[in-house]
Amino acid sequence: MPVNADPASNGNVLLVVQGALLVAAVLTSGQARMSRARRTRLHLAHFATCPNANHHRRRTR
Repeated sequence: MPVNADPASNGNVLLVVQGALLVAAVLTSGQARMSRARRTRLHLAHFATCPNANHHRRRTR
C-alpha cells in the first residue's frame, strides 16, 4: 500500500520496522486516537491525498 512519507495529524497508518521489512498497519479510529494521544507518528495512505486517486483505482466488475 502506498503511504505518504510525512506523518499526518489525521493519520491512521502505523509504520513499523520488523527486521528488514517495513510493515504498515491500518488502525481503527479508536486505535488511531489512542496512538495520537501517545504522540505516535501516524501516516496517511497515499490514496487519501492523491489528486489522481480515482485514475488509479481498480474498476469494479
